[in-house]
Amino acid sequence: MGDVPAESSGLASGLMMTGHEIDAALCVAGLTAIAVTSSKPSAAVTGHGHGAHRHRPGRSRRKTWRFPR
Repeated sequence: MGDVPAESSGLASGLMMTGHEIDAALCVAGLTAIAVTSSKPSAAVTGHGHGAHRHRPGRSRRKTWRFPR
């Protein structure tokens, strides 16, 4: 940043910080993509986890909680 004139130093600093933030975001996105593709599929992706089953007749559903009156 020594090559930048004093009147443009704020702009140069902002552009460098923005570049670092974009670089970090792309790095996190890349690492997330690698982690997702290298791990086994989760229940949320396959649809075989908790809550994916249908209600069976004859069994009561869980009642919702309500404020006491």
